Amino acid sequence: MALPARTSDSLNATWRRARGVLGEFTMGQKTVSALALVGVVVAAVVFMRVESQPNYQPLFTNLQAADAGAVTAQLTTAKIPYELSSGGSTILVPANLVDQERVALAEQGLPSSGTVGFSNLEKSGITTSQFVQQVEYQQALEGQLAQTIESIQGVQSAQVNLVIPAQSSFAIGPQPATTASILLDLAPGTSLTSGQVQAIVHLTAAATPGLSASGVTVVDNHGDVLSGAGGAAGGTSSSDSAMTTAYDTQLAGALDALLSRVVGPGNAVVQVHALLNFNQQSTTIKGLQTNAKGQPLLAPTGSTTSRATYTGSGTPPAGVLGSNTPAVTANAAGTYSSTSSQVTNAVGQVTQTISQAPGQVVHTSVAVLLNSRSTSTLSQSKVAALVSAAAGLNTATGDRLVVTSMRFAPTPVTAPASLASGSRSLVEHAAEGGALLLVLAAMMVVAWRSSRRAHYDELPVLPTRRATGAVELEAHPTSVEMPVTAPAPSLGPAPDMVLAQVSTYIEQRPADVARLLREWANDHGGDSP
Repeated sequence: MALPARTSDSLNATWRRARGVLGEFTMGQKTVSALALVGVVVAAVVFMRVESQPNYQPLFTNLQAADAGAVTAQLTTAKIPYELSSGGSTILVPANLVDQERVALAEQGLPSSGTVGFSNLEKSGITTSQFVQQVEYQQALEGQLAQTIESIQGVQSAQVNLVIPAQSSFAIGPQPATTASILLDLAPGTSLTSGQVQAIVHLTAAATPGLSASGVTVVDNHGDVLSGAGGAAGGTSSSDSAMTTAYDTQLAGALDALLSRVVGPGNAVVQVHALLNFNQQSTTIKGLQTNAKGQPLLAPTGSTTSRATYTGSGTPPAGVLGSNTPAVTANAAGTYSSTSSQVTNAVGQVTQTISQAPGQVVHTSVAVLLNSRSTSTLSQSKVAALVSAAAGLNTATGDRLVVTSMRFAPTPVTAPASLASGSRSLVEHAAEGGALLLVLAAMMVVAWRSSRRAHYDELPVLPTRRATGAVELEAHPTSVEMPVTAPAPSLGPAPDMVLAQVSTYIEQRPADVARLLREWANDHGGDSP
C-alpha cells in the first residue's frame, strides 16, 4: 500500500533534515554519538535479558541427598525449572511456583527427611509380635529425637541410636542400663557451644525411658567427641581447655587493669597459668550429732526399773550397774530396799555427701613483668603484695608469683587499625573520584575541540557592483588583485525550495547565520549596492 503524497514528502523532508544535521557533525561528534548509541543498545539488551530471566527462590533447604534426588526427579517429571545450591542441599524454583510446588510435593510425601516417626506405628497390624513392636517403637523414638535435634541452629542432620536392653522381671541382679549415641552433621564453619551440647544430652535423656545423661555420647561429623558416656554432659577436652583459657584471660585482664593504674598503660605485662580440676568428686561424711558444747546428742529410746526389799539385819545386796546409781535406804526395823533403773539412749548420727563441681582451681601461677624505664622507683614487694591479694594467691597451696623488672623495647608509633582502614578507604574513594573527574575532563576537552573544529557553510551571495573590484587574500603577505568572473549559469533548485532550505538553516543555526551576516557587513560596510 502506497503512502499518501503528503506523508511521503514529510518523511523525505525529515530524512533530509536528519542527514543535514548529521552532515554538520564533526568526526569527534560522530564518534561520541556512535559510542553513546552502542552503549544504549548494550544496556537495553542486558536489561531485557535480566528481566526475562525468572526470579528463583528456595523451595527446600538442608535436604539430604536422597530427598534432594526425589524432589528433583519429581520437578523434572512436572517440567518445572529448578536450580541447585549449597552443594545440592538447597533447591531453587521460580518464585511464582514455590507455594504450588510445596503443596504438590507434600501430597506425595516429599521430602521424607529420611527419618521414621511415631506416625509409622499406625501401620502396624494386630498380629505383630512383641519384639517387632519394640523395634518399631525404638525406631520411631530415634526418628523423633533426630527431628527434634535437627531444629537446633547449626545442626543440618542428626542420627540417634538407642540401645534399650530387654527388661525382665525374673532377672537376678542389676540389669544393663540404656545408652544412646548421637551423630551430628554440623553446618560448615559451625561449632556447638557447651550449653548446646548439654541441651542435646539432657533432651535425649529426658525423652528416653531409663536413660541418664551420663549414658549419652555425642559426636560431630568431624569425629570430635562433644560429650562422652560416663562423664559430665558436654564436658570434653576442648571445652575444658576453653574454660581454662577463659579463666587465665579474665584474671590476667583484671590484673593488667589494676597495674595500669599504678605503673601506667603499657608498662606491665601479666601472664597467668592456672590448673583447673575437672574431675567430679563426691565425698560422704558420717559423724555424731553434737550440741553447742560439742557433746553428742542423746535421745532416750527405753528405760527399765527394778526394786528389791530386804528384811532383817545385814548388808543390803549390791545394786545393778546402770546409768543411775542404785538408791539404798535403811529403817529402824532393819528392813532394807533397793531400787535400780536402766535407760537406753540413741546417739544422733549425721551423714553428709559433698559433690564438687568440675572446674575447681588447684593452683595458679602469675608472672608480672615491669618496665624498668618507668618503674625504676617502684617497690617490687608492694607490687607483689598487691597482685597476690588481687588474685587470691596462697603459696601454701602451691600458688606462685614472680615479679621482675626489665627494660622494654621502644614501641613503634603506628596508626590504629581503624584509622588505617579509614585512610585506605579514603584513598580508594579519592582515587575513584579522581578517575571519574579525569574521564569527565577528557570528555569536556573532546567536546571543546570538536566545537572548535566546527565549519560553517557559505551562503550563495548575489553579484553586486563591487564584484569588479579586487579581493584581498589574507593568506598572502602581499595583496594581489584577482579578477572575479561571474559564475556560469547552472540549473539549480526552484526558488521556493531554496528559500525553504535557507529558512531551515537560519532556524537551526541562528548564531552562525548572525556571525556570517556580521562578517559580510564588515566586508561590505559603507558600499552601496
